[in-house]
Amino acid sequence: MAKPDQRREIRRAKRTCWNEFLQGAKGNEVWVVTMYTVDRLDKIGQALRDGDGPTLEGHEAREEGLLVVHFLPRNRRGEGPREGEELEGGKGFQLVNEGLVAAMMKKASSTAPGEDCISANILKVFWEWDRQIFTGLVRVCIRVGHHLELWKTARGVVIPKANKPDYSQVRAYRVISLLDTISKLVERTAAHLIADHLERSKGLHEGQYGCRRWRATVDAVAILMNRTERAWECKKLAGMLIMDVQAAFNNTDSRFLRRRMRELGVQEDIVRWTGSFMEDRYVRLVLDGTEGEPHKVETGIPQGSPAAPILFITYLSSIIEEVE
Repeated sequence: MAKPDQRREIRRAKRTCWNEFLQGAKGNEVWVVTMYTVDRLDKIGQALRDGDGPTLEGHEAREEGLLVVHFLPRNRRGEGPREGEELEGGKGFQLVNEGLVAAMMKKASSTAPGEDCISANILKVFWEWDRQIFTGLVRVCIRVGHHLELWKTARGVVIPKANKPDYSQVRAYRVISLLDTISKLVERTAAHLIADHLERSKGLHEGQYGCRRWRATVDAVAILMNRTERAWECKKLAGMLIMDVQAAFNNTDSRFLRRRMRELGVQEDIVRWTGSFMEDRYVRLVLDGTEGEPHKVETGIPQGSPAAPILFITYLSSIIEEVE
């Protein structure tokens, strides 16, 4: 058999094999595909390092290196709300009703579940069985400003960032938190309440695009192009200031986030819930298919949470004003 024919036969055999596997896969068997389609952390058996630091070899050393880089210690400097100084009251919970929770439930996607292994589809079945229980649970979490302890341990999956020149670097990877689906229902509802308040009160800068309804990043690019063309038509120069926040979500401090939320007039019960959601968190790092022991997370918003985008842009909302 000629080489071109041989390659075609190999490709055909591979395609047939995958099609038969996917059609016959049952339950979680389909996730086996990711072992072959997603770049593995140790795809060539390489060690890791942070910049010019020491080489990290072995499972424990690499896990520790990832934890140090991606889960930063709390900055002890600065003034933040002290323990026991949280304010009472708040009327955000009054906006939580069955209709709102139903809308948030529809947004639940079929992403990988957290530690409870309950998928979004299973949660939707329970929702149809007793909507009142779920609505009451979300409402009381917001009202008392408390995120349950059993929801605060996430599975941290290590994923390589796209188009990085050197995958032996620890910073060439990100850690995505897989959270319990019932927890994400509460987080999604809180995120909606925060975003709705900020839009109604015009609490966010007009130049803030991304992580907002009807304001995608592509809109920002279109405006930039339009203003540049107008400047050129007037024989003027157009300039742009670009800033990057390193380890953005991981550096978000709940103390200063809550202070900013109060400045923007967010209801106090939602502020308390945000503090409870971000404090006393743990992560189990999943590395090379092995789930590690829980490690305490002192600061940051878990990437993978529906509340993460709106909380982050709230945290940074004052920076635009300072830059201007």
